Amino acid sequence: MAQGDSEVWSSYLPRYYSEIDGHHEFYLTCLHRFFKSYQPPAGGAKLLEFGGGAVVSNLISAAPKCKEIVFGEFEEDNRDGVNLWLNKNPLAFNWQLFFSYVVGTLEGGTQENIQERKELLRKTVKAVVPFDIFQADPVEDKGPYDIVTSSLCLEYIGLTKEQYMESVAKVAHLLKPGGVTVMQAHEGVHSWVHAGRTMDQNSISRELLREALESTGLSQIKMEIQPCESLQAKELDSIPGLTSLMFVVATKAAD
Repeated sequence: MAQGDSEVWSSYLPRYYSEIDGHHEFYLTCLHRFFKSYQPPAGGAKLLEFGGGAVVSNLISAAPKCKEIVFGEFEEDNRDGVNLWLNKNPLAFNWQLFFSYVVGTLEGGTQENIQERKELLRKTVKAVVPFDIFQADPVEDKGPYDIVTSSLCLEYIGLTKEQYMESVAKVAHLLKPGGVTVMQAHEGVHSWVHAGRTMDQNSISRELLREALESTGLSQIKMEIQPCESLQAKELDSIPGLTSLMFVVATKAAD
């Protein structure tokens, strides 16, 4: 979600999350594979999700491996949307389709497993808090965290290359030694179209993303790429210039 550009979750989510398209399949499958193999510390991992908008589906695979999730988001309206779902408010967005896909399709679970995962995620998200990457300390709870996850965030804040590099460094600073950052990103997007408005972006490449991670001391970088040719035209209308979807895992050196 672009900082400074208020997105009303109640209109955004039905537009982009009414079905599971190629975007969602790629990222949800990558998250499923990562968390399936991830070995958390004793008692479970402490995870920070930042810039998550009002989207909870990126955390479905994470919940079983975590003891605590802190959900950080700049826009208050989006934080409200997350809290509505956590509190089972009837006005909340219905994430059933996404839980069914992850727990049912990817994990082979039952309807009972799907409901159990919803309750587990609600229990594991301990706080929904402001997160502002432009502050020296972007989030009040500085962790450190075992995992920091981010989905389609930093490249949509309209940053220069230097600011992008600095922002990635701030994310890495929140990790424990040996901790892992998991990022979903768009390659090549030069603007973002929503509700009739076009917002220019500073596009990023896989090379810049790798450079940003390495420059802040992260290593063991694993990157999965999905070319945009595999996506439907309607998935590309709002993100001109997209060349590929990127899923990246990088590790902070242990002491």
